[in-house]
Amino acid sequence: MRTVIAIPPMPRMTGGIAVLYQMAGRLRECGYEVALAGAAEAPGFAEQAARGFTLLPWETLAPRRGSGALRPDDVLVAAEGWPNMTAPALAAKSRVLVYAQNWAYVFSALPEGISWHTLPVSFLAVSQPVAHFVEAMAKLPLAGIVRPSIDTALFRPGPAKTSRLVRIAWMPRKNKALAEQIRRIAEAMEQGRGASRAEWVEIRNMPPPEVARTLGSCHIFLATGFPEGCPLPPLEAMASGCLVVGFSGFGGWDYMRQAEDSRYSTYLALRDVPWGGNGLFASDGDVIEASTLLVRAVCMVREQGPRYAAIREEALCTAAAYSLDAQREEVRVLWDALARGMP
Repeated sequence: MRTVIAIPPMPRMTGGIAVLYQMAGRLRECGYEVALAGAAEAPGFAEQAARGFTLLPWETLAPRRGSGALRPDDVLVAAEGWPNMTAPALAAKSRVLVYAQNWAYVFSALPEGISWHTLPVSFLAVSQPVAHFVEAMAKLPLAGIVRPSIDTALFRPGPAKTSRLVRIAWMPRKNKALAEQIRRIAEAMEQGRGASRAEWVEIRNMPPPEVARTLGSCHIFLATGFPEGCPLPPLEAMASGCLVVGFSGFGGWDYMRQAEDSRYSTYLALRDVPWGGNGLFASDGDVIEASTLLVRAVCMVREQGPRYAAIREEALCTAAAYSLDAQREEVRVLWDALARGMP
């Protein structure tokens, strides 16, 4: 059973493509044959040859087009926002796994007149909330969950941080206008209380090591992304010792847990996890609640009390659960089941 992972022709590397490469690595570690299919210019695609992966030009996947042609005993993994990439596998009668990395894109790119319900595909989900969306809401067949992993050797707390100047990290590519509105409201609330101004640290166009250093130097991370499948920046911030405040994007409830009383809680029945409250979370888009929680977080940092320390410990415990080993085990269990069920 060969697994072929379709790499979308995006103009730049994305978190979703990085997770596809992660999956390829875990499959190979588990002893499964794996190949990557895509265009030569796909982000990071050419570099995978140096890592020992078989690279298949996309045009060779069609039946009778070349050595890369798909067979019935192959498994094709394609991202949910690229349904046309399932066509060669459907023509070859291969097993098709649509990897739902964001619930918001499951129905975003289907050609007119085409429905997932009528295609012989099943779904992988990137998180429990996305699995709920796929299976319980959309009534689509779910094969299992494969979560992303983070490099906790790279993303880890920096040197002890003084609370004299509170540093807040944020990412402008995640709903920039809302983030700026939260900043203005929070600063006005702080100014009205006579508190000193916090320092805002923008994370933009940084390579991962620089992102890790920046997060490790900050006290708070403002999460403004939504919709999300399983958002990695807040998780990396938790691993870096930041107190995470903001939005879940729905998918964030795979690991996010309220640390303080809040007007907002998700309707989703959350899975049991070995960690407790690890951040302060508002309803997506609620800048008033997010601003209030951000000011509360700044106060926690300045006070350096036991509650602040406890939340950081729970956040570190959370991040540790998204290791390479945990991802490898999810992949192994799922692919072993697929192999047993293949004809």
